[in-house]
Amino acid sequence: MRRIKEMRVVNGKREWLVAWSGTDGTGKQWADSWEPTRSLTPDLKHSFLYDRAQRALRVVEVDARPLDTLVQRAIAQSVMGELGASFGSVHYIPVPALSLGDLARAYMGSLSERFGILPSEATVRQVTTVELTLTEPNQVGQYCEFERFMPTNTGTGALRYALGRKSNTDAIVVMPLTFVYSDNKHTPGCVSFNVEVSTCKINGATGALTPPHLGSSSRNKLKTDAYKNLVITYARETLPRTHTLIENDGWHNLPPNVHAVR
Repeated sequence: MRRIKEMRVVNGKREWLVAWSGTDGTGKQWADSWEPTRSLTPDLKHSFLYDRAQRALRVVEVDARPLDTLVQRAIAQSVMGELGASFGSVHYIPVPALSLGDLARAYMGSLSERFGILPSEATVRQVTTVELTLTEPNQVGQYCEFERFMPTNTGTGALRYALGRKSNTDAIVVMPLTFVYSDNKHTPGCVSFNVEVSTCKINGATGALTPPHLGSSSRNKLKTDAYKNLVITYARETLPRTHTLIENDGWHNLPPNVHAVR
């Protein structure tokens, strides 16, 4: 025996794929074969298990900046056409560039470190799902950076807005923002990585907020009045002073507990 290449379980018993040393009578390398545990030497078995543990602990260094740009651009594109909608939306954006498990874990780790948030993890039917949600308005705005991806005077932070026409002065706020990936049970080592983008529409005449339609099973924070108030406060503090809602009605000067012009 030269080394063990792989291990499997058949009928509840371990089998080991062994690479053999030497050659057969024709001078060809002996073919690999599956062998029972009793055929192994303790050293070979220990070496294989140690190497596999080390592979599982390997560190993947990732430069998050291009991945941020890729995801930010996808979010901006999904929100660009929303001003004409009658209410907010929930977008589920797949990120194929993060389909490798090691890369997804490394990127999620970079987000966790950047924003000081620990991802949550759950395993159902042997499929593990990892999720990280940005809920704090300034963190969402810091991530989205719409000013980089939208035309001039149409977005900043996590706000999509329009200036110049009273008929088109509503605002769209992205809040919250969830990154999630799940094991791909058909392709070991790969995952399905998605970004869930929730948007609220703020009426450009009154400042009233309309969240997306959310089902009874949804855990979205936009189902709570407290979070809606946070979103409105963020919009009031972030909208340009020249936006019709602020310039004409003094929306930003309303008392903190009053969120819309009556």
